[in-house]
Amino acid sequence: DVSFIKELYMGFEISQLRAGDIIFVKSSRSEKRQLLIQNLNIHGQRVLAALRRQDRISLTEHLPRHSHVMLGLGLGNIIHADGRTVALEGVEQALHLGADNQYEFSIFRRLNLDAEIGVRVAAEAVRYLRNRYDFKTYLRARPAPEKEDATQFCSRLVANAYRLAGESITSLPDHRVLPVDLWKICQGAGWAEVTGEFIENIDWGTVGKE
Repeated sequence: DVSFIKELYMGFEISQLRAGDIIFVKSSRSEKRQLLIQNLNIHGQRVLAALRRQDRISLTEHLPRHSHVMLGLGLGNIIHADGRTVALEGVEQALHLGADNQYEFSIFRRLNLDAEIGVRVAAEAVRYLRNRYDFKTYLRARPAPEKEDATQFCSRLVANAYRLAGESITSLPDHRVLPVDLWKICQGAGWAEVTGEFIENIDWGTVGKE
């Protein structure tokens, strides 16, 4: 419903986005091709997570169906490995706010993350800006030295930025971190969902009644 999407956009508090926030997204597009790609992504994550030796995730475990993850930089900006390159965008463009294809999203924040460390996490991610996207690095037995491999994919970029800032959030190697792994991490102690902080003045009782 476009009117609802526009209402949601008007209530989105961009200024609340902090450096280090992790944003999980799923496309709301209904085109068959887009849905097929998204479902392949989601199911592929689960299969890979179930097959690996470390921190396996059961195929039967019920988890949200997010296909992509982004990192907040603060000041209304995000960075993400978008399937082609590492891109920096305003949150409105990244989430398609106000458009009929607006992403479904959830935002998580690490509690008690010092603002200076958050800035450091953001700075480490920005070092990869415009670097090439390459998911094939997940399949390597061990990561290549940084000087030989500066490619990224979405969840690796997030894990990489936190680790390089001295705040590792997972015991998995960066190149083996999937969006589903970051979701599980964000459900643990020390993290909180803050999606509600971004949405104000929406009369949920009127949604769908116009």
